[in-house]
Amino acid sequence: MAGRAVQDRVRPYGLVLHLDDLFVVGHSHRAGAIRIFKVSRIRAVKPARRSFTRPRDFRLEELFRSSFGIIRSAGKPTEIVVAVQGRSRRRGRGADLARQPEARMAARRSSLFEPGSGEPEALIATFRLSEVTEFKRWLKGFGDQAVVLKPAWLRRELRAELMAAAQQYE
Repeated sequence: MAGRAVQDRVRPYGLVLHLDDLFVVGHSHRAGAIRIFKVSRIRAVKPARRSFTRPRDFRLEELFRSSFGIIRSAGKPTEIVVAVQGRSRRRGRGADLARQPEARMAARRSSLFEPGSGEPEALIATFRLSEVTEFKRWLKGFGDQAVVLKPAWLRRELRAELMAAAQQYE
């Protein structure tokens, strides 16, 4: 439906601020399910004549527990392990990684990073995600200072995407 205006009746259950954008999470009558709406894309709002009660079992935090951003998936979360070296492990994005519940420092593996970089350790962070679209975009921002250790399928996906991008510069 990109580019086309649609009308919907929505029961708003909560608001989420993500990357300086505000989103409404609620039940869409059109879809018959919970949907996420970017507030800046909403052209008009008309109050409903009837009130509603948010379901007692609805938990906004549960909706995004295995998400890395605003995209959510009902799939089973996958364990993803990432290693970050260099300045990235200490500043900015690396600081975000260090706050992960399962983040730790580990001796650098010779097969992982070039020897002689002056960095004796890598920051290893573990994520449990059911959707990786936004995670891959974020991870690519580390450039060559980050690598996915597992799962193998995600390593292959990232490699293919990065190789395709590199071919644009030949």
